[in-house]
Amino acid sequence: MQLFVRVRLCNTQIMWGRRLVLSLVICAGWESAGVAGPIEPGLEGRDDIVLWSDFEEDDWLDAWTFGSHPDNHTPTMNAFFGGGRSLQVSVPAGEHYGGSVEYTFADEGLEEPDELYFRYYVNIPAEWELDSDGEIGKLPGFGGTYGAGGWGGKPADGTNGWSARMMSWDKGDVARVGFYVYHADMQGTYGDHEPWVPDLPRDTWICVEAHVAMNSITDGVGDMDGVLEGWIDDKLAFSNDTMRFRHVDSLAIQRVWANVYVGGSWTADHDMHLYFDNMVVAYNRIGCYDEHGGGGSTSGGGSTGGESSTGDVDDTSASGGGSTGGGSTGGGSTGGGGSTGGGGSTGDSTSASDGGTAKSTGAASGDTSATTSTGSNDDSGCSCATSAPVPAGAVASMLLIVLARPRRRQA
Repeated sequence: MQLFVRVRLCNTQIMWGRRLVLSLVICAGWESAGVAGPIEPGLEGRDDIVLWSDFEEDDWLDAWTFGSHPDNHTPTMNAFFGGGRSLQVSVPAGEHYGGSVEYTFADEGLEEPDELYFRYYVNIPAEWELDSDGEIGKLPGFGGTYGAGGWGGKPADGTNGWSARMMSWDKGDVARVGFYVYHADMQGTYGDHEPWVPDLPRDTWICVEAHVAMNSITDGVGDMDGVLEGWIDDKLAFSNDTMRFRHVDSLAIQRVWANVYVGGSWTADHDMHLYFDNMVVAYNRIGCYDEHGGGGSTSGGGSTGGESSTGDVDDTSASGGGSTGGGSTGGGSTGGGGSTGGGGSTGDSTSASDGGTAKSTGAASGDTSATTSTGSNDDSGCSCATSAPVPAGAVASMLLIVLARPRRRQA
């Protein structure tokens, strides 16, 4: 726990005076690793929670670092539990993007960890399908791409980046999820496919939790001891503890990458949507929702990490196959192997005209290759300065400075 003040300075209109004072006062206080306010029952009191997002409030994006394609993100009344809202992510016919919502550790003033858990509820309706069964595209997961490699047809080599997002397949009456992985031992141009077992029923809320742990490094060579694990409704669905993501310790877990993308080279052949609720990021196992004060591990730990960096473009792939190697099984999982569906692809293109939003500061179109202060990794950036920890002793000084300023409006 730490006492800090978040200061957000953006290229938008600012009212000096009471409004800014109120903002500073609201942002000052005790928070648990960036989480403030009510949290899911069963997670109260944990000090290892990095992010909690249930989409109940209109300002839900404030908990994140960056968001793109806001028109495709709609809070809706189809909720997993309580409060009544979840997040509907839509992909219009003929397009790739649902969008990306990202939490970037360096931009939030946190050290990049070497190990992380990401749990969310997903509801995959019948409409989340293609005209022909097969690979659909990408779902939320982890990234350490640093604008250099590990996504979008930029193979990882252990020094330039890595990623482990989720992905989905259309299997007719059921859906399949798994990891989509760029790692140091990959053989192809695009990420390896790692399906989970079992398949998922449609139009049903499913608890999905993913775990990544970076590999160790010995004498400048990465050891094959990295970890990827996944759970479906708290049952192990995939496990591989022989992963190698890196040969240099400057690669760590740069961001939580809540990416929804159709493709490869293909696009949505009709309007598509799916739902997310109760996203949680933590340094320890989270577990599924328990209204009686449930699961997951408690307290804990922090992490080490590499240098910060920013700005890469969203990506993806295509074809398939391959496995991250080493394999292991778990909870009835095959743990491994090749992909179903998919066919070759040129990789996906990005649209620089689609704006991104850093926190709640508004849209800003940007260059797809630009490095921005927000660390946006999708289609655009924002010229906002990101939230940064400020020592508690500086609070009084900042308030005095603000109070001393005449009230005026800055264009």
